[in-house]
Amino acid sequence: MKKSALVLLGMVMMVGALAGVAGAESRPEGENSVARQKPTQAIWAGESGGFKIRWTDSDIQVHPLKSPNRLVFSARSLAQQEFARFKANEKNMA
Repeated sequence: MKKSALVLLGMVMMVGALAGVAGAESRPEGENSVARQKPTQAIWAGESGGFKIRWTDSDIQVHPLKSPNRLVFSARSLAQQEFARFKANEKNMA
C-alpha cells in the first residue's frame, strides 16, 4: 500500500472514530439501546492491500480478505475504549 493511501486511510479512520463517539445518542437508563439504533448507512467500501474496508456512519471496519469474518480494526471500538479510559482517568483525578 502506498504511503499516501495509508495516510488517507488513517485520516478516514480518525474521522470515523470521532463521528462514532460524537454521534452516539444518550439513552435513558433501562431502555434497550439495540432496539433504538437506526440501520447503518454505508459511506464507502473497498479493498486494498489484502483487506476489505467498510466505512459507515457509525464505524470503520477492516477485515482480511482471506478471513472475512475476522475483524482486525474497528474505529468505533477503539474510540469507545479510549473514551472509557478517559472517563476512568477523569474519575481518578477528582
